[in-house]
Amino acid sequence: MNYSLSEISVICNGELSGTDRLVTSVAVDSRNAYSGSGTLFFALHGAHHDGHNYIPLLYGRGFRAFVVEELPDVAGFVAAG
Repeated sequence: MNYSLSEISVICNGELSGTDRLVTSVAVDSRNAYSGSGTLFFALHGAHHDGHNYIPLLYGRGFRAFVVEELPDVAGFVAAG
């Protein structure tokens, strides 16, 4: 899989915030997300968990690409247009 974040934002009818980068894999479960630089994390709301709560942890592991419903208020997390 090789898509840019700008391509994915068009496919998802979303808005790219920050730097465009190449995505080589996706993750939806923070427990199984090990690679940071090319991985896109989908912060999903579930019955018992909210993926948005794991963004600080993943950001600390080097993740820089997230699909979110709302921008998190996390120190060090940069959302720039």
